[in-house]
Amino acid sequence: MNRIALITLTGFSLMTGTAPAQVGSGSNPAFTEQFEAGKHALNERRYKDAAGAFKKAVKLQPDCYACYTGLAAANLKLGDGKGALESCDKAIATAKDDSSRAYAHNLKGNILIAKAEIGAAEGEVRMAVQLDGTLATYHLNLATVLIRQSKDEAAKPELEACLSAKPTPDVAKMAQVLLADPRRGRDTFAPEFNVKALTGE
Repeated sequence: MNRIALITLTGFSLMTGTAPAQVGSGSNPAFTEQFEAGKHALNERRYKDAAGAFKKAVKLQPDCYACYTGLAAANLKLGDGKGALESCDKAIATAKDDSSRAYAHNLKGNILIAKAEIGAAEGEVRMAVQLDGTLATYHLNLATVLIRQSKDEAAKPELEACLSAKPTPDVAKMAQVLLADPRRGRDTFAPEFNVKALTGE
């Protein structure tokens, strides 16, 4: 399954990457029921139900990283940007490795982009690259955020790193277009989450 996670109105994207399937320690049946309910509701775009289920799940298992990334997506779709950012912070706190922390920082960057907080988004996506520089999507995200701030020269090495990191054809095409004409990355865009990627599907 393609886990590229964001689509934009202009054809350019910020990507969430691959969600680590990290649900925490020692699952119990009640937790599993709520976690699965949250995933299904999120995938079916029933965001209020998803948020409710993930909230119940984290009460039963507070170290559920995937619950927090799923809750972040549901909160954003419900228009609760503050709640989405708080969920990302909790995901970062419960992440057990750099790959998971990188994903959560990148997700937070995407949410900040949706809130038009470009400068803050740069810091989050840059942290994702520092924690896990192997993913082409993180380099593309950082380049896109830099271009949005007219930092075209700083974006160039990130686009080159993206192309060196074995990107998917779609990601490679975006990087090539931006290298050829960075101005195209300054068009207005609005990300849309692929919710399956956020819960490790």
